[in-house]
Formats: sequence, structure tokens, C-alpha cells
Amino acid sequence: MLWAVEVPRDFHARYSAVSRTYRYVILNRSTRPALERRRTYWMHGALDASRMAAGAALLTGEHDFSAFRSAECQSRTPIRRVEAIDVLRHDDYLFIDVRANAFCITWCATLRDC
Repeated sequence: MLWAVEVPRDFHARYSAVSRTYRYVILNRSTRPALERRRTYWMHGALDASRMAAGAALLTGEHDFSAFRSAECQSRTPIRRVEAIDVLRHDDYLFIDVRANAFCITWCATLRDC
């Protein structure tokens, strides 16, 4: 779904947003990606999307994510409210969609930097 709406002049995309949605993409096959190596995380071993979804469901709600924080994290609090996590498989790809009120820097960067 695509949409746009006019916002007040003092709206700030980072500080005014009440939730954020991130998509993590895992290529789950025996061979490494060539063209998508900077856009996907590669995992050669078989992943079970239904078990991953069950585990991810435990992260919904409000929790202390101190273990995911970087030493350089600038956030005032490690408390995050995860509203939804969906784990979907499409052929060799696993998509993990996470909607939360905020993200810890290392959590967002974990898959991207591997």
C-alpha cells in the first residue's frame, strides 16, 4: 500500500514517528548471492519459517532490549514496544517484517552488516 499525507511543518521523520517498519531479507539457499550480497543476509542451512515466526512472536510487546544495544547507542532507553513481527517465506527468501515504536541501532544493522 502506498499513500501520502500532508504533515505539520514541525514533523520530523525520525523523532515524530510513532512506529517504524523494517524488512529483513534472508536468502536461504546453498549458494551465496552475487548481486544481492549487500541487500540480503545469506544463510546456507535450512531455516524453518514457522518456527522462526513462533520465536519472533515472543518478542512482541514491550521489552528491555539492552542486549541488542550498541555501546554507542544514543537512545535514552533500551525499552522498545514491538507491535508486530511477520515471518514469510517465498521460494529461497525469508522476509521478516518488524513494526515497533523504535529500534536499537545494532538490531537494525545486524543483518545489513553481515
